[in-house]
Amino acid sequence: MDTLPDLLKEAALKLHHSKPPPPEDFTTDSLQTELFKEQKYAKLAASQKGKKPRQRSTRADLIDNQQKDQALDTKELPSDYVKAFKTVITSEYKPSSKGLDSLTPITVNDLLVGIIHRNNYIVLRTITDPVRKTGIKTIVEDHEGLADTLTLFNVNYDLDDQAFLPINSYVLIRAPYYTLGVYGYYGVRCDHPSDIIMLHHEHNLVKQFSWPALPENMDTVLTCEVLKDQGNTLFSEKKHQWACTKYTTALQQNESLKEQNLDMWVALHSNRAVCRLKIFQYEGAISDCEEVLKCLPKNKKAMFLKARAFYFLRRFDKSARACEDLIAEYPDLDEANNLLDECLDRLRESSRGDYDFRSMEDKARSEDVARLDHADYIGPVQILQCRDPAKGRGLFATRDIRQGELLLCEKAFVVTTDTPKRYYLTFNTVRKEVFSGPRAQLPCQLIRFIYDNPSTANSIMQLDSGGRGKRSSNIRYTPEGQPIIDAFTVSNIVGNNLLELEGVPLGLEEKEEPKEKEKDDQRETWGGACGVWVMTSHMNHSCLENVGRTFIGDFVIVRATKGIKKGDELFQSYADVTKPLKDRQYIFKKMGFMCKCAMCRYQTYMSTKENQEREKAVKNFTKFQDASTKKIAKMSPDLAPQVRKHIDIIFHTYSNPAFCTELLRPYGVLSTLQFTSNHLKGCANSLCRIVELVAGCDPLADEEFEPKLWLSEYVYYFLYLCIVFDLLEDKKNYENCWKKAKMILGILSGVGYESARIEEAIRCFRHSMRLY
Repeated sequence: MDTLPDLLKEAALKLHHSKPPPPEDFTTDSLQTELFKEQKYAKLAASQKGKKPRQRSTRADLIDNQQKDQALDTKELPSDYVKAFKTVITSEYKPSSKGLDSLTPITVNDLLVGIIHRNNYIVLRTITDPVRKTGIKTIVEDHEGLADTLTLFNVNYDLDDQAFLPINSYVLIRAPYYTLGVYGYYGVRCDHPSDIIMLHHEHNLVKQFSWPALPENMDTVLTCEVLKDQGNTLFSEKKHQWACTKYTTALQQNESLKEQNLDMWVALHSNRAVCRLKIFQYEGAISDCEEVLKCLPKNKKAMFLKARAFYFLRRFDKSARACEDLIAEYPDLDEANNLLDECLDRLRESSRGDYDFRSMEDKARSEDVARLDHADYIGPVQILQCRDPAKGRGLFATRDIRQGELLLCEKAFVVTTDTPKRYYLTFNTVRKEVFSGPRAQLPCQLIRFIYDNPSTANSIMQLDSGGRGKRSSNIRYTPEGQPIIDAFTVSNIVGNNLLELEGVPLGLEEKEEPKEKEKDDQRETWGGACGVWVMTSHMNHSCLENVGRTFIGDFVIVRATKGIKKGDELFQSYADVTKPLKDRQYIFKKMGFMCKCAMCRYQTYMSTKENQEREKAVKNFTKFQDASTKKIAKMSPDLAPQVRKHIDIIFHTYSNPAFCTELLRPYGVLSTLQFTSNHLKGCANSLCRIVELVAGCDPLADEEFEPKLWLSEYVYYFLYLCIVFDLLEDKKNYENCWKKAKMILGILSGVGYESARIEEAIRCFRHSMRLY
């Protein structure tokens, strides 16, 4: 049997810098195998629960290992190497809500393995610089001089670790959790940001103990003037986290500075507000500005920074009022007038849904994931309790909605992308889940943002957390005023509500061939982006969705795919509806529900024999297509009869033809062969037939095209029909299909009917003319 040290050593060796594995290695099976190993490590570590560490590392060994990690972290690596960051969650414990007055201090020697010391806190001092591994890891000591490891999780990867947890700083951990990590070291682990309190060296909780002597070069000997100058220098070097730390230290070490030197006190608060805007601590910036304005109500800098902070928090009405107050005192201040104009633009967008989608689309195309500066628009929808209690809440129409109407235009609450040269993995042995890439990064980013800006947390905490805790519209605070953020609840909210960013349908825009350097950059980026959109997350699932969703930059655009009556619920699909029923049901089961839409019911009641015959027919067509790849590529006309034969076989497996998605690919091949053979009428018939079988309505009917089953592929079929009817000089059907293609394209691209670039789409589609 493997021993604990052997398994931990094996785990530790895997997390050093390494070449990225080939994409084919990132499979569900490979990640599940790794998860089983982590569960094995967790069980072995749990065997020591409630005991003292078997063998505590010496102070010298801890520091030596930390320095090795730092050297490895700063080492210049070959261009094809990456840094791997793996987080393992073995316990989803709750954050502490007790006040410090009700907790008892303990030392490192009191800590027991695997125990969350609920009735205690521990004050520690860092004795090394931190290094980012599974979290921010550093070596600490208590007031008795006993050293150990401290790892802080859910600290944003964008922050400067050394500025967040500098050497010789004091940190209090509420309800410390002492663990045995996968790297083989014991240490204090902290997952919840509200369980961490950074302390100044003059704080009473620090001074209650006698600490070992400090190095002489600490900031304690520096004056406020020196700290302010250091902060200004760091800010000019764009080291905003470090600069913020300097200003904070200067304010903390002299509580009477306001009375002694008001100008210095104002400068420190104002400068810190600027830094906080840079590191997304908007509410902290507002607090700094309000402190200044209590003493100097007409301070120009504080008034402007406060308006800017409200803008970044997307409170455009408050930002506009702050600008108006500022302009009343300083009418010629260009920055204030410009910001007010921006606020008024945002307010117009949010009230009318008045967007320039074409310019938004153009900007989004110029960046990988553009962070667009626009307001949210919430259309004729509202959140209500569903009739079925099991579904919770959903989005419902407040009036009749027409096809193509804009329902939501919503900016991501948080969005993240894959990072070149870094790869992230999170293994949760409690829930038996594994996440990788942006999905593993997103919870950390969200947790830190709502902790720093707690007034934004309410909308997030009302989302579905997969059964962990009740939804709450009011965030709680510790007696010391810290917002209580349950990191694991937020992580589960992300898992249940994230969306992967998707682009405009492929093939509808012309793209230049990437240059060699751009190709290299693309190889270094392993996958897309994902985010959380709060209002959109309230939409429940149905395979027969009645809205279409797309992304422009970090905005999600939701439009009605058909007419929706007042009081009807809005549905989006959580799975690819062209997948077989059993594949969809597997996804739904993992999400904790079963779909009861008409399509799922229809496919559920199909006989086993009917399903088996269809699966066999589809497999035979796939084998035929694979065997005929070269002929199909050359558009050999003699293949058409064989494809038609496969279509007939698949079609006759339906006892009651409906939702015939299995025929999409065969009809796509057939229509392409017919087009290249100049059988235009046959091509048009094939295109109309497949749309009718899948959508359940006639594509050439005069009324609006409102399919029972919504597919993005419809735009290709109607573009194809436009080209075919143009060649056939059938003006009536051409105009009919042109209008429907434009409506579908407007929904899919998000820009709407009026702005849809249909002529460009038809022109680009002519380059391929293939539907398989």
